[in-house]
Amino acid sequence: MAENIKQIAVRIRTLREISGESAAKLAGLFNITQEEYLNFESGQTDIPVSFLYEIASHYKVELTALLTGGEPHRKAVSLARAQAREYSAGADISTGTWRLISPRKKWKSLRL
Repeated sequence: MAENIKQIAVRIRTLREISGESAAKLAGLFNITQEEYLNFESGQTDIPVSFLYEIASHYKVELTALLTGGEPHRKAVSLARAQAREYSAGADISTGTWRLISPRKKWKSLRL
């Protein structure tokens, strides 16, 4: 767990350094002491979710990006749904299979 906090802290520090803002400025913006802010940024103390949310909002990044270092998976889910809509389904009760017909009229059978 401590390693995860340190990774999140590095992402927060990197965002601040890229933006050119000082730790004192951000501490004032979030109504905490500079020492408390630097403890969050160094990973020495647990980082409250409310603080992470405020940082994400301030830098206009997804909270998921702060937590995991990656982008949210919503794009992948949307793509999968879009691809699923390209198929029409039909059940063949006699054989117990579903048949998916792609736009190219290829059949794929799945056992029920």
